[in-house]
Amino acid sequence: MDGSHPPPGGQFSPVADKAEAAAGLGDLSVCERVLEHAEQVRGMGRESQTGGWLRFDGPRLPEQRGTCYTQLGKPDLAEMSLQQALSLPVSLRLRGSVLVDLANVGVMRRDVEQTVNYATAAMELTGQSGSGVIARKLAGVNRQLPAAHRRDARLLRLSEDISACLAIERSSL
Repeated sequence: MDGSHPPPGGQFSPVADKAEAAAGLGDLSVCERVLEHAEQVRGMGRESQTGGWLRFDGPRLPEQRGTCYTQLGKPDLAEMSLQQALSLPVSLRLRGSVLVDLANVGVMRRDVEQTVNYATAAMELTGQSGSGVIARKLAGVNRQLPAAHRRDARLLRLSEDISACLAIERSSL
């Protein structure tokens, strides 16, 4: 399958996968082209889409843009997209995922307040939603906290809280 047509049942998202792959490879231009294509298809209306092919219905496109820009190390672009995603009605799991990405933006900027505030809000949603996805993304935040900045008591506490959150998540499996 070449990815140009959605698969039956909409269980696979070639567009989202391509955007994430491009971001993971650090290719901003390809990532933006793929996301722009998704925006154009999304704008065609419901009759032109099948199920979750794009995985970009409603708030998913701004969230995906934000996630990709976070991976690409573009905090300003990421934050703009992620704030847009938060302004839309989203599930607890998606909101938690966006909050974790915003915490990562804080890490990139070395903004302790932003990192702590968003990561703490995401941890609260982990408990409410029972989402292992949010917990795993929080583990990524913990790995990104620079060792030198862990001397800050707030980041030390955050790291401990994330570790405790992950322990609870593992024990519930």
